[in-house]
Amino acid sequence: MLKVRDFTVPRTLEEVVSPDNTALLIYDMQAGITPQIANGDEITGRVRLILEAARRIGMRTFFTRHMSLPMNLMGAFQLRTALAWQR
Repeated sequence: MLKVRDFTVPRTLEEVVSPDNTALLIYDMQAGITPQIANGDEITGRVRLILEAARRIGMRTFFTRHMSLPMNLMGAFQLRTALAWQR
């Protein structure tokens, strides 16, 4: 790393990314979603491998999911998206 006054400037990817300053974010892997996508089982398996590797090295992991507002509160765009997803 390059030191300039009080700053540390990373020069390589290895200096930037470490378990101490990086997290794995797993988005919308709900049981009800994965059957709706092509190769859902294969994708789930690959995500599981990545999650296990992240946990092995002590990386923080976060899970999120997409959530919709109730019909009476959602705007036109969200309603159209929900209708398209539900076919």
